[in-house]
Order: sequence, then structure tokens, then C-alpha cells
Amino acid sequence: MLPSLLAACLVLLAGGLMAQRVPFLARYSIPAPIVGGLIFAGIALLAERTAGLGITFDTSAKTPFLLLFFASIGLTADLALLRRGGPRFLRFLFALFPFLIAQDALGVLMARLLGLHPVLGLVAGSITLVGGHGTGAAYAERFAEEHDILGVMGLTMTSATIGLILGGVIGGPVAERLVGRIARPEAAVAAPDGGVVGGPVSTPVTAISLVAALAAALAAVIVGQALGSALEGGAVTVPSFLWSLVVGLAIRNGAGVVACVCTMPHPSSSARSAFLCF
Repeated sequence: MLPSLLAACLVLLAGGLMAQRVPFLARYSIPAPIVGGLIFAGIALLAERTAGLGITFDTSAKTPFLLLFFASIGLTADLALLRRGGPRFLRFLFALFPFLIAQDALGVLMARLLGLHPVLGLVAGSITLVGGHGTGAAYAERFAEEHDILGVMGLTMTSATIGLILGGVIGGPVAERLVGRIARPEAAVAAPDGGVVGGPVSTPVTAISLVAALAAALAAVIVGQALGSALEGGAVTVPSFLWSLVVGLAIRNGAGVVACVCTMPHPSSSARSAFLCF
């Protein structure tokens, strides 16, 4: 497991350096994992085709890291920020939803035209193209059990990887073009401390903050796994990692409410004031 983890770190570091040093990659914000992954995939393919060398990895750490990843997503999801999006955010969601339906409809149609099981059309649709590797893996296991489809996991990982690569390669240039069209000169006004107004906010990482974040993520994973086990076998297939994400979401926003109430200047404030503070 440790050599496999080291290889993943080296691939990510190589991709990060390339994404920073190559002007084209930096300009269009091509993600470092995609850059490093494509480089490694090319090297691995070349080694196999020319020298017959195959590379295998220990994936025993995949499940706990996957759960920690989605728990961390929940821990960084601030519902107050969603509220600030207002009507524009809701319009975006309504505009996005029909495309998800179109992905699945086209996938099922293509599967039927090719003489394949319709489930494979769903696997190559929004399950992987929107849900990614984690969602695809969760559904692939259920589909393999219920429909006895061989090789569905390999197809799922392939579809999710292709979607991820295409999304990163196409999304960066498209976003760069859109930002260039709508960017306003006043958006880059320098802040007094040398930063950029409206730019990202960074918080110093200390030993206490790191351990606290890790503890929260582990708690979300443990509670999420317990919920998943308790609700397993239901009529609706729910990915196992989703519970960890939901618990992380509850921890983040629940802690925000508690912190807000604890720092209110008047302890006798009403519950309505606490809600507005949240």
C-alpha cells in the first residue's frame, strides 16, 4: 500500500509542477491530477507496449480515503453561502437538471441500439459523468449483484475517468473564455494587505486545526458508515459515501450555528436571531 500511495503523491506533484510551469496549462487551469494522471498513463502504456512491463497498485486504502474525501466535501459545504446565491443559484440548478435527464436518456438509448443492458447506459450517463468514481463504484456493485453484469466495474471506472478528463480539458478553456468576456476591471483591485479584493481567503494551518479537521472527518466517516449499515438494503440505492458527506455537512453547519449562538453579544437573544445569524 505504501509504494502505491507514494506513486500517487509523485504523480500529483508532477502534475502540479507541470500545471504551474507550462503556460498553456496554467492559463486554462487544467487540474494537476489530470495532467499528472495523463503523463503517467502515457508512460505506463509505453512501458507495456515496448517492454511488456505491467504496473499494478494496491487499492486497499481506496475505500477509507474515498470516505474521508467525501466527508471533507461535506465539511466544507457552508449552507449560508448557498443562500447568498439567491435566485441566480436556483436558476442555475433548474437549467442543469434537464441535461442530467438527457445524459441518462441518451445513454439508455445508445445501450439499446447496441444490444446492451440498459443499466450500462445509466452507468455511462449521469452516474459517472456527474457523480464521478465514487458514485459509479457504489452503483456498479449494486448493478452487478442484481443484474449479473460482468465487467460493469471496469466500464464504470473507465466512463468516470473519461468524463473527468474531458471535463477538465474542456472546462478550463471554456471557463477562461467566459471569464475573459465578463470580467470587470474593478474585480482585481488590490486589498490593503497586498491581496485581492474578493479573492480566496486562506487560514493558517496549525497542529490543532489540522487535528480538529481530521477528527471531524473521521467522525463523519464513522457515523456515516453506521447510518449506511443501518439503512442498507432499502428500495432506493444510496451510495455508501453519501452518508459520510451528509454527516460532514451536518457537522459543518451545526457547528456554525453553535459558534454563532455562543458568540452572540446578548445571551437572551431569541431563536429567530440565532437563525438569522446562521
